[in-house]
Amino acid sequence: MTAEFGNGPANLQVNTQQKVARIKASGEAHYQEALYSGDLPWQVEVAIPFEDGKFPNVNARLDLSTMKSALPAPFSEAALVDGGQRPKTLEAQLTLQDKNNWRFPLRWILF
Repeated sequence: MTAEFGNGPANLQVNTQQKVARIKASGEAHYQEALYSGDLPWQVEVAIPFEDGKFPNVNARLDLSTMKSALPAPFSEAALVDGGQRPKTLEAQLTLQDKNNWRFPLRWILF
């Protein structure tokens, strides 16, 4: 399937095998906002098990290398680059460990 997300193309694949629905989505969003602008390639994978006691899992990866910040320092584009803190990639994982316990670690990749 194809769609539009963030003013850009998105592709979606859905597969169900071995009691798990797997959704893979990818695309490239385009932003021209007051505080940020640029192209944002992204990928998301979702696994939804159909068995009791197993929980959904979501993995996301965003390529931030072409996004530009218009925020003031210390988050301005120049300050981030000069300080060696300009993130290139954002990876996130959302995991439900049980009915009441979510885990959501983020990892910024600076190279």
